[in-house]
Amino acid sequence: MSASVVFQGPGWVDLAERPVPEPGPSDAVIAVEGCGVCGSDLTSYRDGAYVSPGQVMGHEFVGAVVATGEECRVAVGDRLVVRPMRSCERCWYCRRGDIHLCSGTAELSLSFGLPGGYAAHVLVPDPRPGVDVFVLSAAVDVRDAIWVEPLAVALHAVRLAGPVAGRRVLVVGAGSIGLCLLTAARLSGATTVVVEPRAVRRDLAVALGADAVLADAGELAAGSVDAVLDSTGVPAAVEGAIGATFPGSSVVLVGVTHRDVALPEGRWVRGSFGYQEGDFAAAAELVATGRARLGRAVTHEFPLTSFDEAMTVAASDPRAGKVVIRP
Repeated sequence: MSASVVFQGPGWVDLAERPVPEPGPSDAVIAVEGCGVCGSDLTSYRDGAYVSPGQVMGHEFVGAVVATGEECRVAVGDRLVVRPMRSCERCWYCRRGDIHLCSGTAELSLSFGLPGGYAAHVLVPDPRPGVDVFVLSAAVDVRDAIWVEPLAVALHAVRLAGPVAGRRVLVVGAGSIGLCLLTAARLSGATTVVVEPRAVRRDLAVALGADAVLADAGELAAGSVDAVLDSTGVPAAVEGAIGATFPGSSVVLVGVTHRDVALPEGRWVRGSFGYQEGDFAAAAELVATGRARLGRAVTHEFPLTSFDEAMTVAASDPRAGKVVIRP
């Protein structure tokens, strides 16, 4: 049997024991080592957004293959990080490489339409090495490995900001995505400034190489940053950060909000959602080679049996950085 956390309604999950999935001819079954808690998981758990009753969430996971179909392209024993986002591969968006904009993504993706990583085992349909699964050596700590997916989100956002090498980039928020934006910008050659009200998260940003860390964007002079990468979706935080830009600056909005944000004239404003295939491949390479090591930002680990506690800590504990579920 295999344990999994099953969403039933806002704030309500069950721990279910189910048979270990049986792979189809080209499928693989992965024994999960760890799955990171994402901000979207918190929203799903709290509000029921992006998820329906009966769904197993969790999309930032890594594990080892324990069973395959006879036509599967991975082998038992392979340690894989999995790209959860899937697409139809036929529509106009998919044909141009924008898999994240495919209308079929929700129903095809692990954690949203298909069962995800808050489980002891996950069935991965037709995994393709180097495309939607990537082999990691045993030397890569699970605490580093679970960051591949959010790092892909960050790499995509930094690309949308335009060339950042030698430029001063302001990252708003130092939660999971914010720390990944910091890492992506730093690895792209930017000088990085992070704004984060929580002291623990400011410390994590320093540990991950931020050049400057502030509690409030109001400490920055107008025109002092070339680009803004927002991970919060908080209108006041975004507007405060934009106050440090100048006409011609890039502003990339990664955080999600349903409220209005005042945007001044003369800035290049882009919304960023998800990632393309190349972004995930690049993130997997950065983690596999040790160039991106975010594991030090993991502050809490919980078993599946303590899922509710894990969600509470991730959402509201001021001491929390990244939270990981370990089956």
